[in-house]
Amino acid sequence: MKELTPATKKYVKTPLKPRPSDSQKGDNGKILIIAGSFGMAGAAVMTGKAALRAGAGLTTYLVPDEIVQVLQIAVPEAMCRSRNRAMEDLSRLDLGGFDAVAFGPGLGQSAENQALLERVLSHFEGVLVLDADGLNTLVKLGVERLKDAACQVIITPHMGEAARLLGKSITELSEDREAAVSMLYEKTGAISVLKGAGTLITDGKTILKNTTGTPGMAKGGSGDVLTGIITALAGQGLAPFDAAGAGVFIHGYAGELAEKNHGQYGMLPTDTIDEIGHAMREITGR
Repeated sequence: MKELTPATKKYVKTPLKPRPSDSQKGDNGKILIIAGSFGMAGAAVMTGKAALRAGAGLTTYLVPDEIVQVLQIAVPEAMCRSRNRAMEDLSRLDLGGFDAVAFGPGLGQSAENQALLERVLSHFEGVLVLDADGLNTLVKLGVERLKDAACQVIITPHMGEAARLLGKSITELSEDREAAVSMLYEKTGAISVLKGAGTLITDGKTILKNTTGTPGMAKGGSGDVLTGIITALAGQGLAPFDAAGAGVFIHGYAGELAEKNHGQYGMLPTDTIDEIGHAMREITGR
């Protein structure tokens, strides 16, 4: 039986170290966000904004040409690369300069995404956060592929995505969420985040249960925000399990702050993004 540990401010604060007074942007995490598609630029926007609010030093997008202008206007702090150009010759896609990669929000179901994910799994040596269409792409590629990845991997499925990854029904998994998150780890070897009320995170030894959040966060886009936060923390050097646990806690705490300002019905994922900095300040005192 794995140890079940509740997430607390103290637990989450521990890995969030103060920055040196002479730190530079390059010291605070270089992250790549592979996300977005026609009609789904918003997912990429929210992922990047959340990552920046969570402290990412340098944020770069790999997105289709048709949404580059959207991203450059919506997230002026980030840089953009052409995914169209990268797909012409994936062997030239350089991933060596990044500490963490987010793969999946709003990515779409294009068959070419399998080749792109395979390139990341084979050649990236940092931390990969797989979410949304990244998980759908993984199912097509083969879930066990993660066990041979060159990178460390964090997966962040909701119950529907977890059911697809495990080949089971949502009803089956809902009967025992602790068993479900353990199965995700056993099948993939990845740090597994099973989203939902009381989100569970496991590294195969410990199951961390989140204690923050609100039903007002149950809106499209919330998962994109979480992906951005976790990727930013992993890029800043937190161990994958710590990045996942702290990211989930911060996300929920920021959601609680957003609810205070906008109410449970009216709050938006973008309101949660605006509260990430306040949440981290209250948690860390910095």
